[in-house]
Amino acid sequence: MAEKIYLALDIGETYIKAVAMNYYSSKLAVIASTIVKTNGVTNGDITNSNDLSLSIKEALSNIKSQDENINTNE
Repeated sequence: MAEKIYLALDIGETYIKAVAMNYYSSKLAVIASTIVKTNGVTNGDITNSNDLSLSIKEALSNIKSQDENINTNE
């Protein structure tokens, strides 16, 4: 059975934080993390969805670059 990897995103007004974890021996273990600047959000509202999308893609790319086993396409 393939290892399951869990990915969490925290999209804030200033930063997007992402963490990838795997579940092993009844524990979650962090295998990658990143923080990138958020673009496209002002005063808690999405003002430019394209800029926000690019920021999210940057965060996911940073996560994937830390471990080639992380599939961010699912």
